[in-house]
This record gives sequence, C-alpha cells and structure tokens, in this order.
Amino acid sequence: MASSEPPGSSSVTQSSTSTLLGGGVSADYRHAMQTVIWALVANFVIATMKLMIAMFVARSAALFSEGLHSLGDGLNSIILLFGIRRGNRAPDRTHPFGYGLETNLWAMLASVLLLLFSLWAVWEGVDHWFHPHPVENQGWAIFVLAVSLMFESFVVYNASQTVLAEVGVKCPWYAAVPTAWKHYNKVVGPTTRFVFLEDNLAFGGALYVLCTIVGTKIALQVGALSPQTAHMPDAIASVVIGLMLLVLAVELFRFNHGFLIGASASEPMEKKIKELTLSVHGVSKVDDLKTIDRGISGLAVYLTVEVEPDTPIKDADDLIEHIKHKLMGRIPSISDVFIELLADEAQVNWSTRYLQLVERGRTIGILKPRDEALLKKAYDFTESIARDVMVPRTDVEYVEANTPIHEVADLMVEEGYSRIPVYKEHVDDIVGLVHSRDVFHLVRQNKLEEPVAQVVREIEIYPENKPLSDMLEEFKRNKIQMAAVADEHGGFAGVVTVEDLMEEIVGEIWDEHDEEAPMLEFVADNKILVNGKYEIEDLNERLDLNFPTSDFKTVGGYVFGSLGREPETGDQVTFEDFTLTVHSNEGPRISTVMIEGPVPFQADSSLEEDKEGPAEESAEAS
Repeated sequence: MASSEPPGSSSVTQSSTSTLLGGGVSADYRHAMQTVIWALVANFVIATMKLMIAMFVARSAALFSEGLHSLGDGLNSIILLFGIRRGNRAPDRTHPFGYGLETNLWAMLASVLLLLFSLWAVWEGVDHWFHPHPVENQGWAIFVLAVSLMFESFVVYNASQTVLAEVGVKCPWYAAVPTAWKHYNKVVGPTTRFVFLEDNLAFGGALYVLCTIVGTKIALQVGALSPQTAHMPDAIASVVIGLMLLVLAVELFRFNHGFLIGASASEPMEKKIKELTLSVHGVSKVDDLKTIDRGISGLAVYLTVEVEPDTPIKDADDLIEHIKHKLMGRIPSISDVFIELLADEAQVNWSTRYLQLVERGRTIGILKPRDEALLKKAYDFTESIARDVMVPRTDVEYVEANTPIHEVADLMVEEGYSRIPVYKEHVDDIVGLVHSRDVFHLVRQNKLEEPVAQVVREIEIYPENKPLSDMLEEFKRNKIQMAAVADEHGGFAGVVTVEDLMEEIVGEIWDEHDEEAPMLEFVADNKILVNGKYEIEDLNERLDLNFPTSDFKTVGGYVFGSLGREPETGDQVTFEDFTLTVHSNEGPRISTVMIEGPVPFQADSSLEEDKEGPAEESAEAS
C-alpha cells in the first residue's frame, strides 16, 4: 500500500517547517525578507561610501574592491528579493509542489554576479601592483571602513538571528554569531545562507582592509616600508578580497546547483530519518529511503517501510500518519512524506501462523477436533513430496516381464492386488504395470503361459522430490492410479497410489480386504509397541515426545540408523531416558519396535488408536 500527499494537503500545514513553503506568508518568510532588505539598504550605503572615498579621496585599490563587494551584495539582495517573491508562490496544477526551487535559481544567478565582481576586484589589485600609486587621505579611508564595520556588525547580527530562527536554535544575544556559524549548514533557504555568508565575508573583508591601511601607514612612519613599495599591501589586499569573493561565489553556486538537480539530504539527515521511522511501533525495517532537497519548498522523503506481520490492514493508514507526524514534527525541514508499506515477509513463519489459526479455531469452538486434524494434514500435504508417502521398493511386489500370466493371476488373488509393477531384467528397469482386468481377461481365454509383457501398461515415473500437490493434480488430469518413483540416480525407489495421496489428508482408508493392524499399541503404562513404519513426527505429536526427526522419518528407520547394521530381534538403542527394542524384523526391515519410558505415557485422548492395513495397502486392491 502506498501513501501520497496531494498539493497543499494538511501534512504540510501541520508541520512546523522552518523553510519557506508555497501557499502562505510564514514567519520564516518574513525573517528572510527583513534580512535581505536590511542587507540591501546597508550594502548600498556602505558601497556608496567606499567607492566614493576609494575613487576620489583615498585612491585605494583594496577599498575600491571592498566597495565592489558591497555593491555586489546590494545588487544580489535585489535579485534575492525577487527570487523570494517568485519562490513563495502557492502550488498550482503545473507546479504541485510549489515554486520553491525558483528561489535557488535566482540565488545561483546572484552567485554568478558575485563571481564577476570577484574577478573585477582581483584585476583591480593586479593593476594597482603593476601601476602603483600611493594611498592618499588614509584617515578618510579608515573612517569609512570604521563606519562600514558598524553597519556590517548590525547586518551580520541580524543575519545570524535569521539563521538561528530557521534552524530552531536559541542562544544569548552575545553568542548569536558563533552559534549561527555552528548551525548554518542546516539552513536550506538559499537567501538566508547567501546573505549570512556574504555579510560575514563583507565584515571580514572590511576589517582586513582597515588593518592593511592602518598597518601600511604605521610601516611608512617607522620606515618598514619605502614609498616605492607602499602600494603593495593595498594591491595584495585587493587581490585577497577578490579571491575571497571568488570562493564564496563558487560555494553558493554549488549549493544552489545541487538543489536544482535534485540533490538528496545529507547522510546524517537520512540516518536520523531512518532512526525516527524505526522508532515507530509496528515498523520492523526501512527497506528504501530516497530524499530530494527542494530548497525552500522543503525536503521530500520517499520511504518504503516493512511492517510487522501482525499489523492489521485497517491500521495501515494510522501507521502512515504516525510516521509522517513524527518525521515532520522532529525534522521541521521536511515538507512532504511519501510512504509505501510492505509486510515483513522475512519475519513471517507462515507454517506456524497457519497452525496457530487452526488451533485458535478449535479453541474458540469454530472447528471440531477432526476438522482441526484435517486442516493440519492438508497443510502438511502441500509441504510433502513423493518420497514422504511412497511405498518403498522393499515393500513393493513386482513381477518380471516374462512371468507367465497364471503366476501373476495367482499373486493378485493371494495378495489382493489390482496393479503390479513390471520390470525387465532388474528391478531398476521398470517397464510398466499390469492390471488385474487384463490378466484375468487372458485367463478366461486360457492363455495361462503367455508372458505378462503382452498386457503391460505404461506407468508414469516421478522423481522423489515431486510435490504431492502437483502429483495429485497430474493424477486427476491423466487418470492415473499408480506411479513409480525414481531416486536421484534413476533407480526404482517405490510406488505411489491415489490412495497414498488421499491418506495423507484424510488418514488411513480401509476396505473390506484389509486386515487392520495397530500402528501403536499400549502394552503397559510406560511401554508401547510401535509399527516400524510409524512416523516419528506423528509419534511425537501423539505422546508429546521429542524424538529427532531431522535424519529419519519412521521409528524403524531411526532404530536401524542408530544401530548402524542389520537389526536382529532384541537389539536395543536408547534416546534420553527411552529404550527402543527391535520386537520383530524381516531381514533389514524392522517391523515393530517396543518403546519403554521412565514414566507412563500421556496419550492424546482426542486421537483414536492408529491402525494400518497390511503392507500391500498401497497397491490398490481389487
């Protein structure tokens, strides 16, 4: 599910964003306008004083460069005022996120103008170096610079207060400037940043030129400088001022250019966004985070969030709103948040959840015990493969292709089979199956000595890892009653019948020919007799035991594997406090196992005593 904010939606107006947002005159807008206007007035006054004294009274290249600096600041203030008005227009159909980035465009143009003035200042210093002339009326230059420092101090303080207001930091008035320097990188409004850096540079430049002129005057008086070299400090100061302006112009150009091409938020900012999102109850993971810093229009955040699997769908909208309000409340520069919610699949154990739901249904009375068992078996069926249900080759009756019909007929009558696999030369070469109908048809024709190969039908062969759900579908579609199973080497592993598949869901199916034999029989309170083919998982569930199921599926297989050799009647293995004794066996196959425990077994009374027909149950009886 996803959430998107329409233009002008409440998610913007509810936030205490410190940037200038389209659609209203905020306190930050007024702060920015006032800062630029004060800078505009002060810079034009200072520029007029510096340029007049530099050109007509003092003839100082450094003072002239400072005048150019102030003039450039004043012209830039006009550009920034225009940019603020343009950028603060309300969103509309063609610009649904507002016009905030237009302010960055005009700020970038202002930085280009500042670059031109910096080159002019450098050229003025170089020209003064190669065409020297003495600085005259130094007192007037010192006076003008002192007055300009007073103006610049006021403007710098005002710009610092604007920075602090925009980033939401409070401090004593005397610490405003250093505190603003500490936090100015958090400012996204281009006008505030531009004016703050320009004003601080103007103050520093004026102070540097004042020190240069005063120092040159003192050096001439004490003889440290000769009249022929007295112009050099002034020329160097002019070049330094120009280079300072050049660095500032490049930095401001880079800053605003980054916004215009869709720059992302800083790494610490994105880290903070992730931390805040993860702190919201119900969020398990931030899958993806993209941010676009749109200058005074604010920071746009695009989140893909994984939620805890037990989060109800009806709570999704509330969770989205909670994330938005937390982000926009803690990070004022965020103006838009777009969130896509995903279920945390990695944390979902669907098997466990399914079983919990089934058990819950029985607990509250929606399901009967047999319904619960049926649903659990249906789920197990989807997780099982052919190897789990096949009759192993050691339990399969099969005949060679050249076997006479009368022998096959006798076998079918004696064992009650309707279908028998047929092999050629060796049992791994299964060529098909023979059906009782075909056999007795030949018997009625008195063709008793004919080889069974004449009536062999095709048999489907499946790999051991074939999913039962797929196999059942193919059985239905192709009208298959029996199929052979091959191991990974292509050898014959066993057979699977429709009855085997259905019994995985509904339990043992008996007919009138099956002789019932118990799968589990209580001999004493702490002693049970178990069929070797009884599955360990079922035994554990039936008696609340914990025999290992990772390596062996059946009780007989577990005992055989633990012995590590062909079993004999009376062989014993132990597991924890249980003793497992081979009760009966046929060669390597263990038929029954006696299990003796230290305490009486606690049987699940909701389960009926398990029964099993003879081994031939899996070959469909006629």
